[in-house]
Amino acid sequence: MEFLKVVLRTCPRVPRDAYAHLGFHMRNGRVIHLVATPRGVEKVVARCDECVFYQLASSGYIFGGVKLSEGRITVIVTGNGAVKKILRNSPQVVKVEEVSYKNLILTEKQRNALLHLAMGKGAGDLAKELGVSRVAALKLIKRALKKVALLV
Repeated sequence: MEFLKVVLRTCPRVPRDAYAHLGFHMRNGRVIHLVATPRGVEKVVARCDECVFYQLASSGYIFGGVKLSEGRITVIVTGNGAVKKILRNSPQVVKVEEVSYKNLILTEKQRNALLHLAMGKGAGDLAKELGVSRVAALKLIKRALKKVALLV
């Protein structure tokens, strides 16, 4: 299965100062997005046929969450034929790039490495526990952080 990282322009209904996408809901032929702005949480309502995000969600799987920054929405979706057709025909699409599923899933070692960081331990402590060099521990942490950055 193929995954695509898609960057979209926000629709005109999204406030320009929105800085985070908090979730979405579909009801009665409308998509309701919750976005965070300096004024608080706001609802953005669009008809389903207008919303590229809805079209992507109904044609494929959305992996993880949705990122909103600098007037752009970033989402990871499955790259099936229907999704690719939507992306080709949408003027909102800024960029599309393939992502390996291996870059979307943290391994057990990577989760433990991030847990060590969260507990305030360093790469040296992690290296001793795993029985590897400090450089190897740093590479493990780096790979884990790259995956987290892609998902967040």
